[in-house]
Amino acid sequence: MGTVIDIHAHYVPAELISLARSTGAQLGIRLIEDAATPALHFDGGISSISEL
Repeated sequence: MGTVIDIHAHYVPAELISLARSTGAQLGIRLIEDAATPALHFDGGISSISEL
């Protein structure tokens, strides 16, 4: 496997959360709303939930 690059954000604007909710699946992005705060999961990548 090639180099793994950790890309993450600590702040995600509400507009992006809304966009992920409505069209994220088309882009391989899943919104996880059962966490303390919303989190994004990218297909093929590690979830942004801090317990991982």
